Amino acid sequence: MALKDRLKQFDLLPELDEERKTVMTPEIVSLCGEISSCLSAKIASIPVWFEYSEEEQKELILNFINVKIPEMIPNKILTEAEKEQIVAHFLNMVYGFGPLDFLIAKNEISAIIVDSFDRVYVNLNGDVIKSDVILDSRQYEALIEKLLTFAKVKGPVTSFRFGNLFVTIVTEPVSSNRLFIKKLSGKYFNFECLEEEQIFDKEISKFFKSLIASNSNILVSAPVHGGKTVFINSILNELESDARAVLFEDNSLINTDNISVARYCVGNISKSEKVKLIRTLLFAGDKFVFSDVDDVEFNCFLLKSMQVCEGFWATVCADSPDEAVSLFSKNLVRSSDYVCEPEQAARLLNNFDYVIQLEKYEKHFIIKSISALSLSTDGKLVLNKILSFDAGAYSYNFPQPTFVTPLDSINVSDAPVKKNTFSSRFAK
Repeated sequence: MALKDRLKQFDLLPELDEERKTVMTPEIVSLCGEISSCLSAKIASIPVWFEYSEEEQKELILNFINVKIPEMIPNKILTEAEKEQIVAHFLNMVYGFGPLDFLIAKNEISAIIVDSFDRVYVNLNGDVIKSDVILDSRQYEALIEKLLTFAKVKGPVTSFRFGNLFVTIVTEPVSSNRLFIKKLSGKYFNFECLEEEQIFDKEISKFFKSLIASNSNILVSAPVHGGKTVFINSILNELESDARAVLFEDNSLINTDNISVARYCVGNISKSEKVKLIRTLLFAGDKFVFSDVDDVEFNCFLLKSMQVCEGFWATVCADSPDEAVSLFSKNLVRSSDYVCEPEQAARLLNNFDYVIQLEKYEKHFIIKSISALSLSTDGKLVLNKILSFDAGAYSYNFPQPTFVTPLDSINVSDAPVKKNTFSSRFAK
């Protein structure tokens, strides 16, 4: 039986997506609500949906609508514009994952964990709960097999980006088939977006812009899922279109359309291949280097190798600025060298200007602190906190950017330092 014929029958009812109610008439929303989940189920029963182009998918859905609507409402005649609206609605929510599509389409669900075909869990507003979704076992195996064909590098733990999803598949010998799906935000993260989300204010944005303009080297620290990638994403989208930047990442999770950013996904390549890549890029003369790679050793090698760059931003998984600094201090020297603490501190200070500590908060993150690095009189590293977040508000004491010469010729070092607070929705 042809795919067009197999999409003609269905019998489930889904919940409506609240966002879509605002862009479609109530009648069209009602029609979509009556047929959407069953469309997903039928598509998933034939694991070739991924192989069709967008135009072919549109045609199949349109044929499905032309058959189903007369069955549901015999006297209803849809205009071509209404049909296009329904097709666009389905294209945005039908992934070909069968019953999992219903979970993916729900805004409040951020991740899906499939332990087996009959045990599906979801991360719902931060809580992991068991869902009522059950897959057919053969359908589940076919889905795993098909998804693996999209991975450029396969192994017992295979991760890759699939549209706005980050998919990880665990297979033998590590475990029996397990599927993890993390939904990625489709937002274009820049400073304006983060200000609208009240993650920080215009003064904080201004300070970060000064760090970009002054070619500072920044260490961005956060715990797991603490906001590092979103933060780096926003920085990249603030660069000039001719900035000449290079980005290293474990997987392609950052959304940027800045054509000046050359991207390198290094999560699945060997250490020797990473070294070869970095040495090759020394000839490229890139101005900025960004690394969102969860590997301190790699970042330190990158930092020591690409000294010609004019601005370096690296992320590290750490629970505090002190931990982040410690991790980099140890890796900036060879294990065979004896280096005293003051020399370690001096090397770190020579490579980084500030440490930014992020922390998971509600939907995204907050900036827990920003610390400027300096040396004490006895040669120890000192973290001078110039921003902190406490009791739901920011307080900061930013220095004047030294790359700007005031018009009145006042010495920047003598200029008064501004102190502000930023109260926000974080206050409880």
